[in-house]
Amino acid sequence: MDSIKSDDVFDEWELCLDDFVDGKSIHFKQKEFNATFTCEECRAAADAGITSGSKSGSVDNKMHVVLVIVISALVSVIAAAGTVGAYRYWQKRKREQEQARFLKLFEDGDDIEDELGLGQI
Repeated sequence: MDSIKSDDVFDEWELCLDDFVDGKSIHFKQKEFNATFTCEECRAAADAGITSGSKSGSVDNKMHVVLVIVISALVSVIAAAGTVGAYRYWQKRKREQEQARFLKLFEDGDDIEDELGLGQI
């Protein structure tokens, strides 16, 4: 027959706040021991942490969304301005080339008169 004395130690552990999940800490040894410890303060702190964490998380998420929208808008405006600038530059260059071709047409006219012998009579 086994008698339990006050100095007998079956198992030892320290309760730590990290052990408490949702305010409960469970210690279990198969066929020997099963204990559930509750900590109301830990549960309240965990609930407050989850609530404040989720609020700050949603604020962070909102800030990220706003930041993405602002950056996207800036990139779109810059791309549109670049496209308009490139199109205007292309039009200006095309106009200059047409003017040069037009002026060259009149300069070449003198050569044709020389070839036909229509010079000064």
